[in-house]
Amino acid sequence: MLHLIHLPIEARSFARWARDRGFGPKGTQDNDAVLHHLLTQLFGRQMLQPFRVFTPEQANWSLYAYASQDATALVEQARFSITPDMAEVVSLERLRSKAMPDAKPGQRIGFDVRIRPVRRSAKQHDQESEKMQERDAFLAEALHNHADDTTGMKSANRTREMVYRDWLAERMPWATLETARLAHFQRRRVLRNGNGIEGPDATIHGTMVIVDPAQFSEALRKGIGRHSAYGYGMMMLRPPDALPPDR
Repeated sequence: MLHLIHLPIEARSFARWARDRGFGPKGTQDNDAVLHHLLTQLFGRQMLQPFRVFTPEQANWSLYAYASQDATALVEQARFSITPDMAEVVSLERLRSKAMPDAKPGQRIGFDVRIRPVRRSAKQHDQESEKMQERDAFLAEALHNHADDTTGMKSANRTREMVYRDWLAERMPWATLETARLAHFQRRRVLRNGNGIEGPDATIHGTMVIVDPAQFSEALRKGIGRHSAYGYGMMMLRPPDALPPDR
């Protein structure tokens, strides 16, 4: 059974914990990478992922994640691995969970998902190598279809929102996208294995119609797209739009 987990994070203690472990001074570290490290040390590998943090500008953050265990089991496990400094960052007594219900075919469900919409390709000037690079899906389409025309995407009426919607739909064969809008976008540099990787950070809000409930549940557990262990790909479920767009 899949469970939705809520874990409060004390922001100042988190920043101090990150700094003490060499992740860099406040404002320079990749908080998602630090959280990945913290959650792994506390609960074990892949236990609380995908995850997502809300209200990061506040003194107390709200971390949500999907897990195969409920709050009682997670707390019992973490009691043995938590250290005094970790206890200043998270309060196990405040960890809560909710068993996720089963969806039904044809059910309309709203969603809010933060994604890193990238496509992988061989590195430029290194086509014979097995080394791959990540490229913004919007930029990848522009280079593939309009390499010699800087206005090609505009002429083709291909907006960033449309490209990201198609990228998302490709990764959701278990549902039909009824609506999807780009709620937030920024370029963001992340740290992976000590290397900085710059790329898109996008949030999509929308409504979907479930086609395959079992695959839908598995997608919630695994996350959408790459970097699902680092704060991306967690699909938060919301009420659907009031009416389907064709009504």
